[in-house]
Formats: sequence, structure tokens, C-alpha cells
Amino acid sequence: MVEGGEPTGCASGTDIDRGVVSQCWRKIYVRVWSPERDVVVLGNGGRAESACYQERCAAQGVPVLRRKGGGEAVVLHPHCIVVSMGLWVRQYFHNAHYFACINAALIEILASYHTAWADLRQRGISDIAWGERKIGGTSIFRSRNYLLYQASLLYRTQVGKISALLPHPPREPDYRGGRTHAQFLCGLADLAPDSSQDAVSAALREALPGAIAGSLATELIEPPAEQCEGLLQRAVVGEARRLN
Repeated sequence: MVEGGEPTGCASGTDIDRGVVSQCWRKIYVRVWSPERDVVVLGNGGRAESACYQERCAAQGVPVLRRKGGGEAVVLHPHCIVVSMGLWVRQYFHNAHYFACINAALIEILASYHTAWADLRQRGISDIAWGERKIGGTSIFRSRNYLLYQASLLYRTQVGKISALLPHPPREPDYRGGRTHAQFLCGLADLAPDSSQDAVSAALREALPGAIAGSLATELIEPPAEQCEGLLQRAVVGEARRLN
């Protein structure tokens, strides 16, 4: 079964992973949403003391959370569009291939929505960029045949907010070249001021499930019952730990 998630705000950010993993009994599940408040999200291996300004986050009441996927820290805010996707694939390891396929589908939908976004490309390991400027970052988490993909797209950059909460990242893609957040980041609205964040989110929500089902048609498998049960059990345990 292929399904697009309903647009749901995430007040605390705590269901960044869990909201999708809880739907792992579906062959593909896509959720497109925007946070209701600012959240700093660390990559799976990130260290809070180097990845963000912890004291500033605390002073501003900005939660610091961690996603299952890798990569550097990001600030999610109400002017981001977050794409969270869970799907079942044949290969355990071919993440570069899956990044390329999913990002290409995402870019194709954006380009078909507005001609200003026709030149978006994948840069670095898995960024979505316009020329030398980063529009969005992506990550993948794998649990055997289960693939959890997430993209955070900047609709409006909010560079001042990002610079206040995140230092220059410990690692950067080659095409960044040491540039500051302000010099490096770009928002979709910077390229297409006449676009609408809600309308773009709706377009992605409607088109992505079918696009992924088409581009990965030979890669997708039915959810293996044993793996699915294991994922759901770990999600429940994680929720219980958080509440305790």
C-alpha cells in the first residue's frame, strides 16, 4: 500500500522518526510537514557540544533532538518543508543509489511545480542544491530492508536563526568551501517569491508516493512481517523510555 501522510505540525519534533516508523507496515509511507516551532535536530552520530550552541538553545527554549539518520545538525523551523519517508527495498546497503533516486523524484516534482526550480541538483553526498547554494539536506537510516529517508527543504532560509543556534559544521561538503550559513544556504522562496509554502507541500504530498513507487518499482518489496514487528517494538520501547 502506498500512502501520503497528512500534513501534521510537530510541536516538539519528537515524532520526526517515530511518526513514519509507526507506519512501517506500509510498503511506502510519505509524510510532508512543517514544524510549528524551532527545533535543532542532530544527526545520529552528532555531538551536541560541537554541533549546536547548547546554551543558546536552552535560553531560547529550542529543543535539541536526534534523528536516526546521519549527517550534520539542522534547524527545523516553520519555514521548512520536511519530507519523511519509510519504504521497504531489496538491497541492504545501496544507499547512494536510493539517495539519487529519491532526490531525483523530489527535484522533478519541484521543477514541475515552478520553472525557477528547474536547475536544482544533488550536490555533495546527498544535498539538494541550486548551483553552489544548498536548498535542503537529506539523511537515510537503514534497518535491514527498511529505509527511512528524510529531507529538510528551506522554503525561507531564516539564516539569522540558524547562525544563532548552529556553529559552522565540523564536516562540510566540498562545494561549501568554508562559506558561512548566510553565504551557503538558499531558500525555495528566494528563487520563486511567487510560490506558496502550503501549495508546494501539498504538491509534494500528492505526487511523491506515486513518483517513488515508479522510480523504485523493481526495488520495492512487501513489508517483511518479522522486520516490521521488530521496528514497531523498538518504536514502542523508545516512546516508553522518553516518557519515563
